[in-house]
Amino acid sequence: MGMPGLRRFDHVGFTVPDIEEAHGFLVDVLGCEYLYSLGPFAHDDSDWMAEHLNVHPRAAMVENRWFRIGGNY
Repeated sequence: MGMPGLRRFDHVGFTVPDIEEAHGFLVDVLGCEYLYSLGPFAHDDSDWMAEHLNVHPRAAMVENRWFRIGGNY
């Protein structure tokens, strides 16, 4: 059972310290369907992470997980 009344949520990104905990929250609490994973990602530009994601420049994008909630309404 997902969040009551939630029908659809479209395209948002989260930077999280614990991807397994975030996965559990999205699936078990919000009722999202896990779709697939991509990564890891590396960037030659040492400031890419800070510039685009507002995190520490040496932060690593180890995995990107995709989820779906709701249908095509």
